Parts: sequence; structure tokens; C-alpha cells
Amino acid sequence: MKITPLQQYLILGALAFLGIVFLFYQFLLKPINAKIDTLQSTLNQKKQDLEAAKAMVAKYVEFKKEADSIQRELEWYQNRIPQTIDKTKFLEAISFAQSRSGIVLTSLTFQSPTTPKDYTEVPASIRLNSDFGGLVNFLYQTSTSNLFMTVRDLTVTPAFAADHPNFTIQAQMVVSGIEVKQ
Repeated sequence: MKITPLQQYLILGALAFLGIVFLFYQFLLKPINAKIDTLQSTLNQKKQDLEAAKAMVAKYVEFKKEADSIQRELEWYQNRIPQTIDKTKFLEAISFAQSRSGIVLTSLTFQSPTTPKDYTEVPASIRLNSDFGGLVNFLYQTSTSNLFMTVRDLTVTPAFAADHPNFTIQAQMVVSGIEVKQ
């Protein structure tokens, strides 16, 4: 079978068309598709970065709230630490804690001040009669007093007082008023 010139032109035209389509794909569409893939991966990376930034911003808000809370607590403590402790005010703070907690002080003696690194302690040795609830309440009252006080060397012993049948313990402790070191 012989191919007619028309068929030859059609075959050559089809081959030329396929060649042009192949060259169009190779030199024009394939680089564009590669660029689209690159841009798509860049877009996905930017989306991930955006999500990470949103998470970081959310953490910043939480961090800011926590930092503000800590700052307020620090200022509260700093406002409670006086430059010097007047023993009268210290005694009033202990008396106020005693009246709010329902304990009975049996003795209170001031000791010589100690000076750690950044502050000075003015200790007072205290003996008291109470029950456990009153003791815990007294410790709480000293921690929330207007004057910054600490309690250490707590010793609790069982006791019975005939005049106060609800008092079941005797406690001895050192309550210290804290002042800024000068």
C-alpha cells in the first residue's frame, strides 16, 4: 500500500503537532508546573510558620498574665517588707494573728537579730496553747500579715490545760519579722 502525498502531509502534520505539543510541555508547562510545586511547598511552609506563630502568640498572652500575676505578688511582698521593724508593730502583728486564730500565747521573748544576705530577721520565740486548727490558723495569719513574717523551728507537743479543755497542744516556734538589709 502506497501512502499518498495527502496522507504523508497528514502524518507529518500530526507528528509536527505532537512535537510542538511535546516541546510546549517540556519548555513551557513543565517549568511552570515545577514553579507551582515550589510555590505550593513554600505556601505550606508559610502556613505551618503562621500556625506556630499563632501558638506562640497564644502562649505569650498566657505568659504575660502569669508575669503580671508574679509581678503583683512580688510588689505585695516588697510592700510588706519594711526598712526597719519597730518591735511594737511586730508585737501588734503577732497579737493580731493571735486574736484572729484563737490561740493563747504563754510567752514571747525577742531574740537578737540575724542578718542573712539580703535582709535582716528580728526573731521572737513564742510559746502557745491551742488546738491544731488554731495553730494552723495562726500560721496562716502570720503568712498574710501586713508585716512580712516567717515561722521556723516549730515544735508541737500534746498538752492538757484544765482551764481550757479545748487546747490539746503546746507549740513553740520562732516568728521572725523581716526587714530590708541596710
